[in-house]
Amino acid sequence: MEGWIKLHRKILEWEWYKDDKTFRVFIYLLLSANFENKKWKGIEVNRGQLITGRMSISENVGISERSVRTCLNRLKTTSELTIKTTNRYSLITINKYEAYQINEETNDQKTDQQTANKRPTNDQQTTTTKEYKKEKKEKNIRKEEANKSPDFIDSIVNCFVEEHGNYEVIIPGKEREMAGKILKIYKKRFPDANSEETLMALRDYFKSCINIQDAWLKNNMSLSIIVSKFNEINKILSNGTNKGSGATDKEFAEFYANRYGTDAFVE
Repeated sequence: MEGWIKLHRKILEWEWYKDDKTFRVFIYLLLSANFENKKWKGIEVNRGQLITGRMSISENVGISERSVRTCLNRLKTTSELTIKTTNRYSLITINKYEAYQINEETNDQKTDQQTANKRPTNDQQTTTTKEYKKEKKEKNIRKEEANKSPDFIDSIVNCFVEEHGNYEVIIPGKEREMAGKILKIYKKRFPDANSEETLMALRDYFKSCINIQDAWLKNNMSLSIIVSKFNEINKILSNGTNKGSGATDKEFAEFYANRYGTDAFVE
C-alpha cells in the first residue's frame, strides 16, 4: 500500500485519542480507506470507505476481535463511522473523511494561504467563525450523546449486539420495544432476579439463539426474530443443555412455550 494521509494536530483533542485501542483502530481505518471511488466484486466502494471484517482488523492492528468490536461500537456511537454489515462483509464509511483528507494540491494550498494572509476579508473571517461554531456545536452534541446513561432496556439491546458481533441497530426504538417484551416475560418467570443476574441470563440466552445452526435463523437472528419466531427458537433450544445465570436455555424456552403459547408476543 502506497501514499499517505493527512493528520491534523487537532487529533490531540479528540475524545478517543487517549484510548489506545480505539485510536489504533481508527488510524488503521483511515490508512486503509479508499482515496478514490472503486469497485470490489461489483460493489461500489467510495472514497472514505473500505470493505473489511473484525478478523482482518484484529490481525492488522494486533488486538483481539472482541476489542475490535468494542472499538467499532465506540466509533459508531460518536458518529465517526457508519457500518453496513452483511453475512459476507462489512462496508465501513468514515463519516468525515473529506474533513480529514481535503483533496487539494500542495502548491494551491500554499498560494491560497499566502493570498489569505495578504488580503483577509470579512467573508473569510465570517466563514471561519461559522465553521468554528459549527464544529464546536457538533463536538458538544457528541459529548452529550456519549454521556447519556443508558437505561436497563438499552443494556439488554447492547448484550444482544455484543454477542452477535456483526449486528447493527437500525431503528433503536424498535430494538428497545423487542428487548422490553423479552424482559417482561423473563421477569414474570424470575421476579427475584436482580439486574446483573437478568443481564447474564439474557446474554446466555441470546448467545444460544445466535448459535442455532438453522441457516435462515442464523443469518437473520435479531431481537425481532427472537420475538416473532420464539416458539420455533425455543423448541430448538429446549433440546439444549447450556446453562445461563438464573435459568437454563431449556427452562427459559419451556416457560415461553408452555405458559404463553404461540401468541405470547402478539398484541
